[in-house]
Amino acid sequence: MNLTVRALIGSGIGFAYLLVEAIGMLLVVKTSNQEFGVVEAGLVANLFYIFGLFNVFTVCYGTMLARGIARSDEVAREALAKEGLAKTRVVGVAIAAILAVALFSSLMLGSSNLTLPAIVILSIGFASGWLFRSLGLVAAFSSVGRGDIGADKRYQLVFSMATYVTLLTAVLLLHLRPVVAAAWSVVLCGFLQLTIRRGGGWTILTCISGPVSADLRGVFRHTSQYLVTGATGYLVVNGDAIVVGISLGPKSLTDYLALSKLILGVFSLSGLPGSVLLPYLSAASAAKDRNRYRHLTVVAVGASLFLTLCGIIVSVMVYPSIQVWATGGDLLPPTVVTVGMLNGALLGVVAAVGWPLLATSRTNLALPTAVDAAITIIGGFTFAYSFGMVGIITMAILAHVASLALQWRVAVVAMRDFAR
Repeated sequence: MNLTVRALIGSGIGFAYLLVEAIGMLLVVKTSNQEFGVVEAGLVANLFYIFGLFNVFTVCYGTMLARGIARSDEVAREALAKEGLAKTRVVGVAIAAILAVALFSSLMLGSSNLTLPAIVILSIGFASGWLFRSLGLVAAFSSVGRGDIGADKRYQLVFSMATYVTLLTAVLLLHLRPVVAAAWSVVLCGFLQLTIRRGGGWTILTCISGPVSADLRGVFRHTSQYLVTGATGYLVVNGDAIVVGISLGPKSLTDYLALSKLILGVFSLSGLPGSVLLPYLSAASAAKDRNRYRHLTVVAVGASLFLTLCGIIVSVMVYPSIQVWATGGDLLPPTVVTVGMLNGALLGVVAAVGWPLLATSRTNLALPTAVDAAITIIGGFTFAYSFGMVGIITMAILAHVASLALQWRVAVVAMRDFAR
């Protein structure tokens, strides 16, 4: 099977995963809205963003691991893969504990429909689920580095379907017996995770039972950079929704959720070509094969920009229907929708150019992401109360423009390196 066919299959699986994520989250929020009201639905949306913030560590670290494996020779690849899993076991337990506390705090402060036992069980259960997911996903990324295009997306697709089946059932049961709903979540989530027999070539149980690195200080120092980079990247694509939820309230977040998911969908869709070609871009960069790197970059960026355009057109067409279906509320003002779509288009461009640059393994790529996140969050909170959603999204747009300017500088330096 040639590279083009594998890339198309990997992108197709990735697209299916994005659809499951978007439809699953909107369906859970819609069901929460019908069962408990708009405020509780907003709380559920906030929990999604908390959970997603912790998920970025796994994706970011796994991506870096895949890149490192692709840039290495055959002898070093297995050692890198085993080291990556060992570090994930150590750091993952610590992050899972923090996630449990964060979920517990959010549920205690925001929900009036859950009892204390239910909150404790839900927090521990989903934090444990995050740890299972992280171990399997890092193993899948290891296979991506070896050339198995789409291994990470296959894993995420199955896991995402399992998660949303669990969440939907839990929300429906909460109306009757909160503790029963929480227990169901833990049992079903654990069962579905263990039935995912392969995570990039290794079983889940193998991931858990392997050795743990003894150099704890070194492990945390090594992986902390990925946690920081992943967190800033998450704020780039979700910062507008987070600011809306905190500054304007859960109801406003519920109203904004449909548009926000469409914007995020455009970004994710645009990133598919670059993400599936990352191992080959990384290998070409490591070998300083300028012609192959340039060819792959043109293919990835061209396909990404085309998908961005298609994503924006489809988003404009389907937004009214999705808004009414998901929230049952009125449509957002045209000005908000317009700047939202512009934000999605710029995010698509950021994703298009970001993946080829990531393959060059340059350390100064963190700066554009950090600047983007800082302007999005600080500017969003600054203008939220005066200009509402329009002010928040406009600051996100300006942040993406600044990020693209910095990425252009990184690209110029990276191309100079090929000539050396």
